[in-house]
Amino acid sequence: MKITPALVIDVIFTAFISFILYFILLNYFFAHTLALGVSATLCALSALFAFKILYDKNVKIRLSRTQKKQLERTISQLNLYTTTEQNDLFERAVKKLGYTTQRKKGLIYILEENCALYLRFGFDGVSKTDIVKAFNAVKSDQLVYVFAEKFSPEVEGFAKRFDGRIITVQAEEAYKFLSENDCLPKEKFSFTQKKNTALEMLKSLFYKKHARRFAIFGSIFLFTSYFTPIKLYYVIFGSLFLSFALLCRLFGKERSVKG
Repeated sequence: MKITPALVIDVIFTAFISFILYFILLNYFFAHTLALGVSATLCALSALFAFKILYDKNVKIRLSRTQKKQLERTISQLNLYTTTEQNDLFERAVKKLGYTTQRKKGLIYILEENCALYLRFGFDGVSKTDIVKAFNAVKSDQLVYVFAEKFSPEVEGFAKRFDGRIITVQAEEAYKFLSENDCLPKEKFSFTQKKNTALEMLKSLFYKKHARRFAIFGSIFLFTSYFTPIKLYYVIFGSLFLSFALLCRLFGKERSVKG
C-alpha cells in the first residue's frame, strides 16, 4: 500500500507531540543542549514506531474497504440482473462444486443435497409472499435457501416459523459463495459515485465524536505551557483546540450510520 498524506500527517503530529513531551521532561534533568539532542533521538524513534503501527492499521482498513466495495458492487449488479441471469450465475457456482442441478418453478434444485436455492435479489426486498412461494415449491423433506441482499426483521422472523425448512442467506454469505467459486457477476451497469465537496470535507472535522480528541490536545498544550519558555505559543494552540472541542460539542452533528 502506498504512503498516503494522511499517514504522513499522523506521523509528523506524533513526532511533534512526543518531542514536546520528551524535551519538557528531560530539560529538568539534563543540560539544555543534551536534553534537546536526546529528545530529538527519542522523537525519531517514536516517529518510526508510529509509522509502523499506523501503516499496518491502514493496510487492514484498506483491505476491509476493498472487500466492502467489492461486496457492494456484487450485490448492486445482482439487483440489476434478471431472475434468469441470477439463476445462471448461481447454478454455475453450484456445478463448480460438483453438484447436479435442476431448474423448475423458478428455483435451483441441488439433487445430491435434497435442497433448493431461491434467488430474490432486487431493490424491492423480500416479502412474506416470497417466503411462502419458496416453501410451497419444495417437498416436505427438502430445505430451501432464500438468497437476497437483506431481510427485514419481520420477514426474517416469519421465515423461522417454517420449522427450519426456510434458510435465509444475506449479502455477505452470497458474495462469499460466488467469490470462492469464481462466479462474481459481470458489471451490467455502473452507478455514479457522489463526490464529497471541500465544504463537506471541512464539515466532517466538526462531528461531535471529535470533541474529546480536541479537548485532550488542548489540555496537553495548556498543561505543557507551564513547563516551557514559549508559553504564548502553547496557550494559543491549547485555546484553539479547546475552542474546537466546544464547537464540536455544541454544534457538531452525529455521524450517520448506513446499513
